[in-house]
Amino acid sequence: RRHTGGGAAWQWAGMTTRRPGRHVPDSGLRLASLADVPRITAITAATSDEPWSPDLIAQLIGQPGGWAVLTAPAGVGLGGFVLGRSVGGEAEIVNLAVAPEDRRQGLGGALLNAAILRAAGDRATALFLEVAVDNVAARALYDAAGFKIVGRRPDYYARPGNSRIDAIIMRRDLVSPEA
Repeated sequence: RRHTGGGAAWQWAGMTTRRPGRHVPDSGLRLASLADVPRITAITAATSDEPWSPDLIAQLIGQPGGWAVLTAPAGVGLGGFVLGRSVGGEAEIVNLAVAPEDRRQGLGGALLNAAILRAAGDRATALFLEVAVDNVAARALYDAAGFKIVGRRPDYYARPGNSRIDAIIMRRDLVSPEA
């Protein structure tokens, strides 16, 4: 069975953000706009060895099929974001990050759920992402959400000291009632 969300009619209403044994009472999920680029840029600066530029973030949000979701725990802190795009029946999470001070509150799971719902609402049949092979927490989150390893990108992510590390490509199938 497929889950559809109707593209433009897609809404957050009724979405729950749960992890086993845990509920996030106020993750503050909302669609991001170009006005949110400075906040997203600040989160990438706090979480990445290769932070994204404001121009790159704005370009992704502004392109056809591009989308971003922000979260802020109870409206404080930097929170987190997920950036993605949906094109040609497939969707991709291009970046998902939670500020270090806001981790371990279920925000990553809430953002991942939002991305899955958005991709399904855009009628994508599959959702892809890349994750560093050494990012144990993220890989566990994606595994629990039903993503499967489908490939590998050698030397994809930068690390301190001019080193590089491989990325694992993961995929989750999405279904709709028409199938």
